[in-house]
Amino acid sequence: EAAGSEGPDPDDEAGGGGGLSLLLLGVVLLVRGLLAVWAGEQEGLRAVRLFQRARRIAVQHASAALDSANQGRLVHVQGLTATAEALRDPLFGVEVKDTLKLRRKVEMFQWTEHAETSVHDLPDGSKEQATTYSYRAGWHPVPVESWRFQGHQGPRHSNPQMPIISEELWAKQATLGKFRLPTRLVGQVTKYAPCTELAPKSVELPGEPGGQAYAFTQAEMEGTLYMVSRPAGSPSEIGDLRVRFERAPCEEVSVLAVQADDAFRPMRATDRIDMDGRG
Repeated sequence: EAAGSEGPDPDDEAGGGGGLSLLLLGVVLLVRGLLAVWAGEQEGLRAVRLFQRARRIAVQHASAALDSANQGRLVHVQGLTATAEALRDPLFGVEVKDTLKLRRKVEMFQWTEHAETSVHDLPDGSKEQATTYSYRAGWHPVPVESWRFQGHQGPRHSNPQMPIISEELWAKQATLGKFRLPTRLVGQVTKYAPCTELAPKSVELPGEPGGQAYAFTQAEMEGTLYMVSRPAGSPSEIGDLRVRFERAPCEEVSVLAVQADDAFRPMRATDRIDMDGRG
């Protein structure tokens, strides 16, 4: 009886087909990824080219004066910002004029948890992993939630609630030459100067109902003037507060945008700007 030859193992066929499918899927994903990166780079380059071209065109219309002929056109406006508003911090009474933004920066002395993991060899040849927790006290601008600490849940490393927080006030009626300066552009101003010296020498703020009040005085810490809740020279304790103030004064700025009546509209990457600066 002649022995018949065996056909290919169905499992081998399935395995080979599965491997080929995975290979093809990998190639497709790689190509898609490369295309996405290329598209992102092209969009970024297009935005840069648009900005550079728009700036060249807009310079022809650069003026802080309001010209109705430039309505809907790209303008490059340079001039001095101004506002008649006085910004005043409601808690400490710091008041500033000729200022686009006033911010209060609050920090509290709090515990933070730090974990360090190590691996030890045991006599039986196995390994044991151990995590050691340590705690450090320092100044932090946001609440550190001590209830999330993994190594210690007791009151020893407990942080109190932050009674006051940082806040920023913006001028709502600001101008650039004859133009109204939209709030979104005021928000882009980032040049600040310290102004804690304008705060009263001492301020008392009420705490939580039934809790302690906070008496702040001016003191210098680490070369910076603060309003501090603990007398100067005393060691800092958990829950202590320090506050400083900064202002963004009115000054020379440059705006590249589309003129919309007496204000500005953002220039978008999809805008088509002709050689006359019109969108």
